Amino acid sequence: MTVFIRKNITSLVIAGLLSVLALPQAVAQWNVQTSGSTGDIYEVHFNDESTGTAAVWVKPGAAEILTTENGGVTWTKSLSEINQGMTGARMLGPRKAVVIGGTTNFSRVFTSDDGGDNWALRVDDASSTPAFWAVDFVGARDGYVAGGQGYFMSTTDGGNSWTAGASVPGGTHVLDLDFIDLRNGYAVTSPSDQNFWSGTKLYRTTDAGFSWELVTQFPQINAVEFVDENVGYVAGGTSAATIWKTTDGGATWTTSYMASGAGQTFMDICVAPDNPFVLYAVGGNLFDENNPIIVRSIDGGFSWQSEDAPGGALLRSVHFPTETEGFACGTDGTILQTSRDPSPAPEPQAEIQPTELLFGEHGVGEGFSIPVNIESVSAAALEIKRIEFEEADAAERGFSLEIVGELPMTIDGGGFFAFEVRFEAQAAGERQVTLVIETDDVDGAVVNIPVSGSGAEVLEPGLVLDKTSLEFGELNAGQEKSLPLKLLAANEADLELQALEVEGEAFRLADSPLMPIMLDHENELEIQIAFEPQSAGLYSGELVITTSAGEERVPLSGSAVEEPTGIAILPRGGVFKVEIGPNPRRAGEQLVAHVDVPRDGMLYVELINLQGRTVTMPPSAVQTGSVQLPLELPAHDGAAALLRFRFESTQLTVPILTIP
Repeated sequence: MTVFIRKNITSLVIAGLLSVLALPQAVAQWNVQTSGSTGDIYEVHFNDESTGTAAVWVKPGAAEILTTENGGVTWTKSLSEINQGMTGARMLGPRKAVVIGGTTNFSRVFTSDDGGDNWALRVDDASSTPAFWAVDFVGARDGYVAGGQGYFMSTTDGGNSWTAGASVPGGTHVLDLDFIDLRNGYAVTSPSDQNFWSGTKLYRTTDAGFSWELVTQFPQINAVEFVDENVGYVAGGTSAATIWKTTDGGATWTTSYMASGAGQTFMDICVAPDNPFVLYAVGGNLFDENNPIIVRSIDGGFSWQSEDAPGGALLRSVHFPTETEGFACGTDGTILQTSRDPSPAPEPQAEIQPTELLFGEHGVGEGFSIPVNIESVSAAALEIKRIEFEEADAAERGFSLEIVGELPMTIDGGGFFAFEVRFEAQAAGERQVTLVIETDDVDGAVVNIPVSGSGAEVLEPGLVLDKTSLEFGELNAGQEKSLPLKLLAANEADLELQALEVEGEAFRLADSPLMPIMLDHENELEIQIAFEPQSAGLYSGELVITTSAGEERVPLSGSAVEEPTGIAILPRGGVFKVEIGPNPRRAGEQLVAHVDVPRDGMLYVELINLQGRTVTMPPSAVQTGSVQLPLELPAHDGAAALLRFRFESTQLTVPILTIP
């Protein structure tokens, strides 16, 4: 991996990312080598533990190529050029090497077949193509380079000849390349070779670079490294050095690591050969190059260890020719070397959720499912050997498994498998079983999960009424009376009230609630039915109640009599009666109403003329028995009127004839 970042960075746009703390600092395991150069070493690459080459950019406009044959104990300057810079290197064998670079207006590719003693200029494009910044090879013959304005070329003969492919879209600058095989590769791009903090994109090719498609955009990445077609990593960061991981070929990404220090970024990431679980990432603080950063993972990015990085340089590249030998390089001619023991392969570990399945109570015949998730929480693949109930009669108790796929099965490290446990009560009462899950988890292969549920008899919803019929008694024609009816759901089952309809002349709903309404066995609904006959006679009707349980009909009955004009008015319901002296009366005269009431209360009197105007007189307190109530008739503009007496919910209307 190679990437060009100018040294005179003075500002950084800090993105708001959550902080994932690094693990404790490790003992220093990296040694400083003497490179003999003061330039920025952009990339170092080895064929094995001994032979390697390094690409150097010496500011402001010179380039160097360094080589070693003793593992970096000594480095030799094998080529020095002016007006250009070297940005990438690859060793293709013990003596074969490729180095790339250039400057703003031209690109360069050099090859050597003798370990760096002689170099041949293979690409010398001095027209409008900017420098190459990234190089990658699949084997010793097939290689790819890319750089400014997305310019891309490939070779099939070890770098001796190159063919231009399709430019990476957007006119952006390619910071890194990583090819999985001869056709499938990835490219990291940035808006410019120096404004790297303004956002980067990841592109993919499936035809060796003849076409490219956008994978996704990141806040900032500088490097990409794929283990296979599914597992890959990108590294970068703006406010904090960050590593993202994918296990589905780039469709989704999760944060694998985020440094705690602000201003840090990763410049490169690599996977150790022959062990895809061992990774290294290097970078530094963009405000202060004296604070390099190195992190290591031995479990495929599940956990990371921070390591000491001596030398005080911004580290640009890291490369491990073997699992135990590694090199890093950076500014001010810095080359670091490390030797370490092979890392143990990660062991399978499983996390199963939930650890207890409580279905609660459900009606007999009702089914309910709970998902169970088995996750591989290490980089190792996890084998799921069996999922079953311990009890042979689990099905008779109402429990079953809903599993897609066949067991045993294997899930990749970091992956998961989900299935469902279903409970359908066969009878009333509590039932219990034990779910057994067996994996090859290193800490415990068999997990027992208690499962319980209860069945209850299903009660059919029904309607309860506080009255089976409504009898309004006898009223005077034109008089109105309302009676309440209470509705309640039966059997502790919810009931939907869908419609209320009154059939029959003179009956109606006094109020019309908005429906549908859910009724339950604890909260009742009260409605009012009004009876208002306009002429004498017997009346009957029905209240039709429609619910989710069916239809209920409540009989309605009442009668009315014509009121004689002018003299005493006696109700026939027995609630109270009124007697008034003879008519006609003059407006403003006083008259006496004799009122019999069954209990103490308030009597309300209204005068209603035939033009619809109503005069309400002050209410009078009356006592049980017969009382005399003096009334003064207000003046009005009609020769006929009604006196309406109301006591509690019963009212009487008395015709009054008056003269002006």
